[in-house]
Amino acid sequence: MVTLVVTLALMVFGYFALTNLKTNQTPDVQPPVLVVTVPYPGASPETVEREVLNRIEDAMSGISGIRDIRSYARDSVATIVVFFEFDKNLIEASQEIRDSIASVRDKLPTEMKEPYLRRV
Repeated sequence: MVTLVVTLALMVFGYFALTNLKTNQTPDVQPPVLVVTVPYPGASPETVEREVLNRIEDAMSGISGIRDIRSYARDSVATIVVFFEFDKNLIEASQEIRDSIASVRDKLPTEMKEPYLRRV
């Protein structure tokens, strides 16, 4: 009987403690992800991959703080999703991506439109 009373008392105290607990454990974290979209009108996915994605990915390989790169080639557009380490400054990362694309711009097709970046 004593065990039952103690167990119930602990459950009641635990419930009250849980409902009154102030939680500030969910920080507002911006994911360090940038998406590069490169329009290439009229190009097939194979052409987009060969002439755009491979060259831009190679140029971006020297950027520090990249955790992962995922690329997608579709009709008339290339999409590159770049995941960075949490301590990477995204403004700096955006500029590094722009610089790396500019460094291979002369090797990219002239029909390709200007790439644009956005945060996710």
